[in-house]
Amino acid sequence: MLHWCTDEVDPKDRFDYWREVRAKGLFGVTAELARERRADFFGEFSLRQLGGAGLVELKASPYTVERSASDIADAPGEAICVYQQLGSGGWFGGMRTSDFAIANGSFATSHTDLPYRTAALVGTGGFHLRILKIPVSSIPVQDKRLRELAPRTFNDPALAPLLAACFADLGESAADDAASAVKTSPGFGPSGADRARHRAARQPARTGGAADRPPLAGPAADRAPPSGPQSGAGHGGRPARRVRASPAHAV
Repeated sequence: MLHWCTDEVDPKDRFDYWREVRAKGLFGVTAELARERRADFFGEFSLRQLGGAGLVELKASPYTVERSASDIADAPGEAICVYQQLGSGGWFGGMRTSDFAIANGSFATSHTDLPYRTAALVGTGGFHLRILKIPVSSIPVQDKRLRELAPRTFNDPALAPLLAACFADLGESAADDAASAVKTSPGFGPSGADRARHRAARQPARTGGAADRPPLAGPAADRAPPSGPQSGAGHGGRPARRVRASPAHAV
């Protein structure tokens, strides 16, 4: 499991690093934020493999995201994504279909290689979502309509509660994996323990509620390492930890 947070980068470089390494290199999207707001930017994500699929959980301050035709050409995903919105809401647009807003606990689905734009709703705390990315090649029944699945909400009254329970279990398992990784790392001590508690406090509470559509932004992720600049200064002049991965596409 991979976990990364902007705390590892000097404040003045955080959004630029997030934009080039997290957004472009890992997720295949273009991120934008007014320069005067970048000093206060915060973001973190985890990436966990589940067989051939991948689960991403992401939290970040407000910014805008686009997956354009050129982004898709540079980093095709060829996967189906299932999104769960955990934050206070987001806007999704730029598709062939109508724009829509996404509420907390809602789900949505899409193919990774269709354009979209997304942003956190005005007055909200930013992005918080989970994305499950399933390679099209692993789906037993191949149908060309899979590649035409533009972002849309999913609110089936029978399946949405089941999806919510499954995502809650996956999120809880991922949180346990992250805590174990911190505790077994060489630098784990008083400061490491404090950091683990701090991260654990930011984990969303497990919920089993229903939903009807998800969050902010296109495709998800499944792998780790390649693409995008791998630079950035860490605290105290330390180089930031390298994070590379094949496109996950999301926020």
